[in-house]
Amino acid sequence: MSALLLVAFFLSGAVALIYQVLWTRQLGLVFGVTIQAASTVLACFMGGLALGSYLAGRWSDSMARPLRAFAVVEVLIAVSALLTPTLLGLADAIFISMVPSLDGSPVLTTITRVGLTALVLIIPAGLMGMTYPLALRAASRSADGIRRTASLLYAINTTGAIVGVLAGSLWLVPELGLSRTFLVAASVNALVALVAWLASRGEAPIPHTPAAPAAEAAANALVTEPLSDRARWMVLLVIALSGTVSLALEIIWFRILVFFLRPTTYAFASMLVAVLAGLAIGSYLVTPWLRRRANWQAILGATEIAIGLTGLLSAFLLVRSHDVMIWMFEAGTELAPPWDFVLPLIAAAAFAILPTAILLGAAFPMGLILWTTGGRQDDARVGRRVGTLYALNVAGAIVGSLAGGFILIPALGAQASLVLISAIPLAGGIILFWLARPRLRVPAVGLAAAAFVTIATLLPDVFRDVVRGRYPGHDVLWHAEDAQATVSVARHGSQHVLLIDGMHHASDGGGQVSYHRAIGALAVAVHPDPREVLIVGMGGGTTAGGASILPNTRTTVVELSPSVVAAASWFEKINRSILTNPNVTFTVADGRHFLKTTQQKFDIITADLMLPHLAGAASLYSADYYALARQALAPGGIMVQWIPADTEFQHKLMLRSFLDVFPHVTLWLGGGIAIGSNEPLTLREKDFALKIAYPQVQQALEESGLGTFQLLVNQYFTHRPHIERYLGEGDLLRDDKPVTEYFLSLPKDSPPVDLTPYAGKPEDIVR
Repeated sequence: MSALLLVAFFLSGAVALIYQVLWTRQLGLVFGVTIQAASTVLACFMGGLALGSYLAGRWSDSMARPLRAFAVVEVLIAVSALLTPTLLGLADAIFISMVPSLDGSPVLTTITRVGLTALVLIIPAGLMGMTYPLALRAASRSADGIRRTASLLYAINTTGAIVGVLAGSLWLVPELGLSRTFLVAASVNALVALVAWLASRGEAPIPHTPAAPAAEAAANALVTEPLSDRARWMVLLVIALSGTVSLALEIIWFRILVFFLRPTTYAFASMLVAVLAGLAIGSYLVTPWLRRRANWQAILGATEIAIGLTGLLSAFLLVRSHDVMIWMFEAGTELAPPWDFVLPLIAAAAFAILPTAILLGAAFPMGLILWTTGGRQDDARVGRRVGTLYALNVAGAIVGSLAGGFILIPALGAQASLVLISAIPLAGGIILFWLARPRLRVPAVGLAAAAFVTIATLLPDVFRDVVRGRYPGHDVLWHAEDAQATVSVARHGSQHVLLIDGMHHASDGGGQVSYHRAIGALAVAVHPDPREVLIVGMGGGTTAGGASILPNTRTTVVELSPSVVAAASWFEKINRSILTNPNVTFTVADGRHFLKTTQQKFDIITADLMLPHLAGAASLYSADYYALARQALAPGGIMVQWIPADTEFQHKLMLRSFLDVFPHVTLWLGGGIAIGSNEPLTLREKDFALKIAYPQVQQALEESGLGTFQLLVNQYFTHRPHIERYLGEGDLLRDDKPVTEYFLSLPKDSPPVDLTPYAGKPEDIVR
């Protein structure tokens, strides 16, 4: 096999994963940062791969020079991928225009989203799906060639995918932004096309030979005897289900691991690297053995049984992964950034994921060989058979990704879903093993089934154990899982604590409550007469509770996870029983998408506190988000935004983005809260007096430290002229370059924030 072909296929795998990351982020901006958006990208991506693989498999058998066709496909991938940002923007505009006719129907909305996305992504993804059958056909011109190259190409392509994930997360997106990363990826496609075209110059045409006689086919087969039709179709079914199992397990693993790896961009990249590494290692390890005579049907069956057992055992490893991560952080102090942060995450994920992923990686090439050359088949249809198996494997992956996130976890929870999904390869493996008729098959099958049942009954309570490991002294009181998040309420001493995907989001302890409550109450106190309030994000409901204190104010809370809304019942004493407040309505949706599609105008827009380094959070701190919020403000409306102050660089980046959108900006609460508006902000004591005439409002404002007009004025810090002096010239935080999520790329030498020289005076705003 040509070294040039291996290089080309390595780069092709790297670029494919870069595109998937870019499309996921772009679709999140178009349709919202939801599991539906991510699953839609994955489904369309996988669906395109399946379609392209099937078509290329059928066509490749009649191609004289498949490597040259591979080069042409890579050029088409580059062109079609470069068009996707423009086409997704057009799809967004079409979707927004259709929102009124969808009448709020979740089913119609989902169908419309998926349909529009599929129209954009199906062509580039379909072209990507063509690459494996074409490359395999070019590298292997006989049954023996298939055996020698199938798993090697799969391993090379998967290794490239690992590089693509790391390169995109650590360097390309944070340094170049989304738009320029698309250009880089398309340039790599062009390079791959050039390499493949150069390699094709020495490509001899594949002759169209008649079918090999049965005796010759049997001699070339990997098994002692050719597979029966029943066994061959069973192999195809098992490999198709392997796609379902691999993606469903991936979702379940990610749900549990994120509890202590934290929901950051680097954590998700690290978990994906662990999965891909296992697939590549498994495929690479099995390669040298595939030309040996053996009962490969029995071996594949045993491998599938092992996948079921190790998938179940991964529950025990997941609980201990936190210890592995801590040990790696302590042992890796000499590592240079970003590896001192990323490698411990990869190690923790690999500890739980790698055993099963390696077996999944080994099973695919075994199944490919058995399906394509393990029976009485001729070489003339190898491409078609490769395309069929690859397409069904990818189709299974679509089912796994959708069923895992939308059906299994919400209905059964991650742990029960792990048991159910692990049972699938176990059952398929037992059937394959039984049909292969190895010696001792009866005791072997009985032992496998008994081991599975025993392990399933001994499984730990994964989430409770993970919470105890991550947060010592915390006892889980309530737990729920939905398509968007895993939510727990724990007791720590006398406090209740809200954990969302393992992150501490709220508690009914003193300090945190005061700040959350003050944001909502400050907004109500500053606006002269708020009637419509929008809160993006629920948390424990404290911010929303503080903003809904006026009897004539209607508050809309937009929250992604229904479980987060349900958890608010545990925090009634700090959120003012917001769930039963008749003036508060709840909408389960993405905040940005809500702002883009709503026709309603708001007097106040604010948000529950969200750390800007979490995955997806940059979209709620960018200038593009603030522009959406400004459009949704009523005349005289204000936006109240928390601007975290970890370092001066990050603080200026986010505050500068806020000032770029709003013509009038003031800072409050020591400079941590920004209030933006289209008109100058003015405080009048008579407006404040009308509010505190209500006893419940007076009490609520007192609890927030705003009980008198003077106390309110004291919270003012400075206004725009002083802020501009502090900020100077510099970059904005944009959707195209969400650097706060890629925090390892931020300057390491930035000083802490010091706003003292820029303080204003109360007369700036008091009239």
